[in-house]
Amino acid sequence: MKEEQRRLNKPIRYNEKWRDKCEADAPSGIKPTIRLKTPNEGETILKDLIQGEIRIANDQIDDMVLIRSDGTPTYMLSVVVDDHDMGVNTVIRTSDHLTNAFRQMMIINALNWDIPTYAHMPLILSKEGEKLSKDNGLMTISETRELGYLPEALLSYLLGLGWHHESEDIVDIYEAFKSFDVKDMVKSPAKFDIAKLNHINGYFIRKADDKRLAELIKPLIFNSLGFFEEEKQELLIKSMHLLKKRSKNLIELAVMAEFIVEERPIMISNASRKIISQGQDILRLVIKAIEPIQNFDYDNIKEAIQELISKQGLQIEQIAPLIRATVSGSESSPPIFSVMEIMGKDEIIKRIEDQIC
Repeated sequence: MKEEQRRLNKPIRYNEKWRDKCEADAPSGIKPTIRLKTPNEGETILKDLIQGEIRIANDQIDDMVLIRSDGTPTYMLSVVVDDHDMGVNTVIRTSDHLTNAFRQMMIINALNWDIPTYAHMPLILSKEGEKLSKDNGLMTISETRELGYLPEALLSYLLGLGWHHESEDIVDIYEAFKSFDVKDMVKSPAKFDIAKLNHINGYFIRKADDKRLAELIKPLIFNSLGFFEEEKQELLIKSMHLLKKRSKNLIELAVMAEFIVEERPIMISNASRKIISQGQDILRLVIKAIEPIQNFDYDNIKEAIQELISKQGLQIEQIAPLIRATVSGSESSPPIFSVMEIMGKDEIIKRIEDQIC
């Protein structure tokens, strides 16, 4: 039957051979399936909360199997009975189940039960417009956690994919609780955009509490460095307001924070080592300039360095990268005077001294 339908390019469906037969006509020795005798006339109307009103001619739905020949129920029957027994009055699922709704409504009508309200959400597709899979971007919840995404960022991103909201570009999940209505969800499929997720995650990292962020990245720092001194926890917390401005995920944040809690002498990149080797005399002058500072804050540090620049005829471009390389071990960091303030005079001087030959 199926082969003939394929050959004629017809939909695969039951040919209704036994639709109007009686039990006496059934062949002996064969265990039968039990089918629902669906109506061949009229139409079934689905009033979906998201997709709107959808109509389908009843003759487009064949006599579906309810009980297999081995006595087990099919999915179509099982889900209807399960929802009824559980008292489900609203079914929210993805739009690839839309055609199932018409079949399930026919079963419900045959059983004389109340039809639940249906809402079929749009699918999330890959960047190429294909169904998400492991090969094109699908991630599990645990994988998003391992990649450094905050739960509120993931929730906001997913909500923004399927919900029409007229206010801001980024959805605050707690604000959404007040105004969300499933009827406002979009009908069309959305494409998963990792760049957009990174943007939203960075936004929520910048909004996050500093103490919480420090706790979240502490295990990541430990795994990378092999140690984490608990007495540096407060230092890590103090540095969060600087570091989180530059991070799209917790992994980036942890990597940037490593130099803050690293044991001396810190690791120095090859590029930074070259900068340091060419600035030995200037490093000695930097120590002399900052040693007298009593209140080691941003303004006083900046004033001392500017005075050094003026006296020695230097440029800030000669000093700032040199201090950054010495203090952080890399060519990039948050504003270096702010870093110096957080880390304290003693630690800064010791790190500079570690690099003077």
